[in-house]
Amino acid sequence: NTAVAGPDRELKYSLTVQKMSGDKPVDAPFKSAGRDIYQSGWKFKMVFETVADGFLYLFDEGLDDKGNAGYYLLFPTPKTNGGAAAVRAGQQIETCSNTFAGAPGSEVVWLVWTRERLPDLESVKDAGIAGGGTVKDIHKAQTLGAFLEKNKQANTGSTVDSANQRTVVKAKGDTLVYRFELEHR
Repeated sequence: NTAVAGPDRELKYSLTVQKMSGDKPVDAPFKSAGRDIYQSGWKFKMVFETVADGFLYLFDEGLDDKGNAGYYLLFPTPKTNGGAAAVRAGQQIETCSNTFAGAPGSEVVWLVWTRERLPDLESVKDAGIAGGGTVKDIHKAQTLGAFLEKNKQANTGSTVDSANQRTVVKAKGDTLVYRFELEHR
């Protein structure tokens, strides 16, 4: 592995989790750094903050109802940030509500921040929006998979800010790609 040149980048994220019993909320929502074990059926929103202007994308990598692997767009969506990936330094970004669903296990989430607008990522985002959140176009899904593989960085690291119940991700360069898992049972 070689070091990636460029400035240090930092992004912070947390979850706002709502315990559920059937369709009814239980207790008040709580903040999490994303390292807890959650229960299937619980709802959550992710909250992000960047320290630099850029473009932010959030994808879930998982299986559909038929067991086929795919990517699901969590941010941006038409309801969040007007479907635009552009974010400002210090802007707090919140996803729509999501539910821990499906078989118990880990949800693989890909966080991508870029300094410049990248046409390939924009086309994948647009495909996700057109697919109602699912990147249905196989070529766009392959483009995303190749981008994630190429840009995941060995020198991207994270720490937990326990006092503020959030995770701080750091990397060097103009592209930050971070893979994390959210476990539920």
